[in-house]
Amino acid sequence: MGTAYADLKDLIHRKEPETHDFFNYRTRKPGGELDEIKRSKMPVRKKIRARVGPVFAIIQRLKG
Repeated sequence: MGTAYADLKDLIHRKEPETHDFFNYRTRKPGGELDEIKRSKMPVRKKIRARVGPVFAIIQRLKG
């Protein structure tokens, strides 16, 4: 996870400790592996992001 997401994750948890982040995790190392917990959460996060992404794209186009 990049430093921008790490900072954002810290900010989210400081403001609202009970919230959950929906960042997709990936490895930066060649041949790197995610642990099983993070890997099991990925399909759920992808479904949520797939539904919300087009809505944000429309809003961004409207704002310019």
